Amino acid sequence: QEAEVSFRYAVSIDDTKADYYNNLATVVGATGAKPEIMELYAQVLALHPGHETAVCNMYHTKLEMCNFSDAGEHLTQVEELVNRQLSEGRTPTVRPFHAMSYEIDHRWLRTLTEAWSRIAEREARLMVPPGFMFPHPRAPLPGLPAAPRR
Repeated sequence: QEAEVSFRYAVSIDDTKADYYNNLATVVGATGAKPEIMELYAQVLALHPGHETAVCNMYHTKLEMCNFSDAGEHLTQVEELVNRQLSEGRTPTVRPFHAMSYEIDHRWLRTLTEAWSRIAEREARLMVPPGFMFPHPRAPLPGLPAAPRR
């Protein structure tokens, strides 16, 4: 609730910032107020047409609401946006677990999943101390018997 109050306050101070509305939509989304979310995303796109997060989140919210009006056109826009992000080496806005509910080609889902896997691996490596070696998956752990072979 504090986040929602804060973002509503931010919007009241400066109603020209698309990101304020987008953040508010995300917080309101956690409450399940779908019609208001759609109004907020519409406001984001009015202020910043092509706002990547709003375009993708609006599509996903429409699916959750079973609102399939212009779904094909909207999905094409989401796919083009994510493909551009991938070709530019940027983090895709859409996560694979969301994309699984989209009517998309399985190869596109795999490409998206692989991109997120690389991101996760890169971020995990940032937390590994220098010189640390991961044990081989089949190597016995100290104090435990070796895993049975199949």
